[in-house]
Amino acid sequence: MTPMETTDADTARVETALLEGQWAGRIVASGFVALATGLTWMFAASAMIG
Repeated sequence: MTPMETTDADTARVETALLEGQWAGRIVASGFVALATGLTWMFAASAMIG
């Protein structure tokens, strides 16, 4: 399919998929950051208590 043959609906669908992918990536990255932060605090707290 050439760019000339794509419809507005196809373009919108691709853009939506890209946006959803970006958001999913951000959510996953945020989750990893939160998890790492939580683990760091746990280690710090247990080291202080210990």
